[in-house]
Amino acid sequence: MFIYHSNPPLSGYSDETFTEIHTIGEPATLASCPWSFTNYSFAGWTSYEWSGTRWSGSTVTPSGHITITASWTYDPPKCTIVYVSVSPTTGAYETYSELAIIGSSYTLASCPWSYTNYSFAGWISYEWSGTRWPGSTIIPTGSITMEATWTYDPPYTWETITYKANYPNGTTATYTQDVRSDSSVGILSASECGFSTPTGYTWSHWNTNSSGTGTNWYDYETWYGSRGSDILYAVWSRSSY
Repeated sequence: MFIYHSNPPLSGYSDETFTEIHTIGEPATLASCPWSFTNYSFAGWTSYEWSGTRWSGSTVTPSGHITITASWTYDPPKCTIVYVSVSPTTGAYETYSELAIIGSSYTLASCPWSYTNYSFAGWISYEWSGTRWPGSTIIPTGSITMEATWTYDPPYTWETITYKANYPNGTTATYTQDVRSDSSVGILSASECGFSTPTGYTWSHWNTNSSGTGTNWYDYETWYGSRGSDILYAVWSRSSY
């Protein structure tokens, strides 16, 4: 005879049993477990008459009566984190999901999608207020839908403003400032470029020609990257005595 015990993993449940009759010396297949408990999964049958654990479906050859006890594995409650994205270029709907343990910390996934000229701006969910960013740790209380948000990031090139000290004695020094073709920067002063003022002179402005016959540029004027790259030469004024 096989005597099966439920061995409840939770308090408040009574041990339940059922039996099966098998012929001694003939192979017999262990029964499927008829019991279930919330947040626990059946982990197999265990018996002191055997060494180790026999799993549901195993075939054994009994030599006498056997007492068989159910073993259980804690399986914490889980919820589904659904990630969705609506393509900002085609409108196509994309999704994938992950399981998370309810009540335990969970790190939001990195965004698996990318679109030309758009950058990922974070996850947002109607179940929460505000935006959760990649890498944020949350404690879910139930299933959550996370929607990807996107920022338009137009194509651009990097342009360079090259500043030349253009000292009156013929020596020079160089400083560079980068600017995106879709952005702008303020023109720097000579001192911000690290250029020292030569003796007998004062700082004046910049010019696109080393002889000072080009276009003048002055400190903090706006340089738009759409102008492209260029060289600006320092113009020094002789001091009055």
